[in-house]
Formats: sequence, structure tokens, C-alpha cells
Amino acid sequence: MIDKNQANEYASKLTQFLTTPSYTQEFYEPYQADHAEASFEDYTQAIQHLVSQLEEEKIKDKDTLCKEIKKLKLPDDHFDC
Repeated sequence: MIDKNQANEYASKLTQFLTTPSYTQEFYEPYQADHAEASFEDYTQAIQHLVSQLEEEKIKDKDTLCKEIKKLKLPDDHFDC
């Protein structure tokens, strides 16, 4: 179970990726290798969607969050995965 404070912290960390495109680009490149059709905008929208899911408490457990983080090729150590 992810509590509200933890979800807010994770959402904040994800938002940092959205506000720093140059930093996010390094994670997009390996993601694109698996998703050739995905543009950088598609990638940032996927991150934004994950932020929304956390804020709306739709992600209830750490395993679900970690699967999404790994799918997006984000640094999982930032999210205790």
C-alpha cells in the first residue's frame, strides 16, 4: 500500500522529469528503443499520466508503481523499487 504522503513524494519526483526535459531525454532514449513509434511528447504524456494516477490514488501498491517506472525506463532507485 502506498500512503498519501508517499504518493505525493513520488508524484513530485515524476514532475521533476517533466520540468527538466534535458534530463528526461536520457531516459527517453532507452524507452524509445523498445517503443520506436513513441515520440518524446508521448513519453512525457505517459509520465504525466502516471503522476495523475498517483495523485488520484489509482496506484495502490508499490509493485504496480515499480512496473510502470521500469516500463518508462526511469531510474527505479528514485522510487524505492
